[in-house]
Amino acid sequence: MSQVTLPAWNLKIIYPSTDRRESDKSELVYLADAFVAKYRGKLNGLSDSDLAEAFSAHAIISNKIARLSVHAYLTFAGDTANSEAQALVAATEELSAGIWGKLVFFELELGRLSKRTFTGPLAQYSYFINKCIERDEHNLTEDLESYGIEKNLTGIQALTGLFDEVMGSLAFDSVDPEGKPVRLTQETALAYMHHSDRAARTRIYSQFLETVGSQKTVLANIYNSIVLDHKLDTKRRKYKGPMEPRNLNNQVSSAAVDAMLSAVESRYSIVRNYYSWKARYAAISDFTNADIYAPVLPRARQFSFPEARDAVLNAYGNFDSESGKIVDAFFAGERLDAALRAGKRPGAFCYGASPELDAFVHLNFTGDLRSVQTLAHELGHGLHHQLAKSQNHVNFGTPLVSAETASVFGEILLNELLFKDSAAREDKLALVCAQMESVLATVFRQTVLTRFEQAAHAEREKGRVSADKLCDLWLQENGKLYGNAVRMVDAYKWGWAYIPHFVHTPFYCYAYSFGQLMVLALYEEYMKRGDDFKRDYLRLLSLGGSLPPAQLIRETVGLDIEREDFWLQALAFIDRMMQRIESLA
Repeated sequence: MSQVTLPAWNLKIIYPSTDRRESDKSELVYLADAFVAKYRGKLNGLSDSDLAEAFSAHAIISNKIARLSVHAYLTFAGDTANSEAQALVAATEELSAGIWGKLVFFELELGRLSKRTFTGPLAQYSYFINKCIERDEHNLTEDLESYGIEKNLTGIQALTGLFDEVMGSLAFDSVDPEGKPVRLTQETALAYMHHSDRAARTRIYSQFLETVGSQKTVLANIYNSIVLDHKLDTKRRKYKGPMEPRNLNNQVSSAAVDAMLSAVESRYSIVRNYYSWKARYAAISDFTNADIYAPVLPRARQFSFPEARDAVLNAYGNFDSESGKIVDAFFAGERLDAALRAGKRPGAFCYGASPELDAFVHLNFTGDLRSVQTLAHELGHGLHHQLAKSQNHVNFGTPLVSAETASVFGEILLNELLFKDSAAREDKLALVCAQMESVLATVFRQTVLTRFEQAAHAEREKGRVSADKLCDLWLQENGKLYGNAVRMVDAYKWGWAYIPHFVHTPFYCYAYSFGQLMVLALYEEYMKRGDDFKRDYLRLLSLGGSLPPAQLIRETVGLDIEREDFWLQALAFIDRMMQRIESLA
């Protein structure tokens, strides 16, 4: 697979020239100062039409900040070691912090309004205003909120930036399965988890984890500081526990999240049963977590990028022709970067941040099935973004628990298409196993990650947590999942240290479990209703974050995610996947 055939995005779509970007920066400062002069301290006395005008002015500022921030971060993600890109991100973050520090009064003053259903010109902002009112009891004074935004530049944002730079520069020397020397990054090393050569797979995985462990001093310090900052912020804002701020942002109750996590834990046996079966099928007596993604066939299929693109486009296009066109526009419009480059940010993401911007997709394409699934996943995010652009700037973004809806649904569409097009039973088995392993990673592994976070935050209450203690907590939580079915390689103790969500967004991970199970239920509904479901599903995506997730799902596709048996019903879908595997095997 030639790297030159892989697409790279064109960021001139966002800013054709440096002059245009600099002009936006200057205009942004002027608009922010004018907004403060006109509205600060006056929101409570405005008429509904005047308050709607304030939202319109706020949107212009928000969208300009988003454009600057997206351009800067995508530039940095393309080459995290580039000093100019680092400087661009830093300068943009400083500018953004200064602007939001001035405008922090807006949401604080909205929070002091009386809660009601806002109608007329404020109808489209009603949900957002009431969310601000709900958060009022957790708000600080305007001075403290503004100072906190500025202080984050040398605090949280500095730490997350350092983490990205460390992981982006992480590399080590090894030998490939043919015995040739090779220089590996995080992305290329983890790709070997799907290689058929067990010795190479185990060696490279262990070397990668040991390389991560060699950075234990800086990574443990970063994480301790992140957790301490979260603790202090949670206490200052009078939240009841470390997960409550995330649950409030996600617009789901803590009880609902706890019920979901407990339901998943109650079915950890699904994971053990599957890997016990895989160990028997692959005739591996000492099955380790370096084997969990090993292909079930000796030679796993490799995809060229055109093959991957066509498969993903067909999956979306067969479901809905308009969705297929939206996804195709990412390729035609130079809004997708799939090439492997030194210094490029590991992993994959879709980034847009504003209803005025088209989304961009970032991934590192390695040609295996997982890369194709990742392409479908991130383009699902892109589809969700493009459909939600019809919303205003405060209703556009989705909470984390529903952010994965289109991405996971798109993966299922791809997997079902590939399954249908596979003629040989062995190919079908390999595909279903890959799908099963993706679901297990999303539902069960992300629950383990959440439980680790809870344990780490609880441990930090006692004082600074050593790297060794973090390793112990990590192995304990993973041990609950794997039991005797999977032995963890020795270096896996460092598995906690490279998870970006722990650093960037504490308690993000449960949203993956939440979202995956919710999508399994949505797909079941699609199987029952067929074409009639599509209209409701696409409407769900187009509504973005304009309603709480439970209400959004209920009012579009008619499912109730607050029912006690909802999660167990979704887990039953995974049981049927296991039956499918056993039947094919």
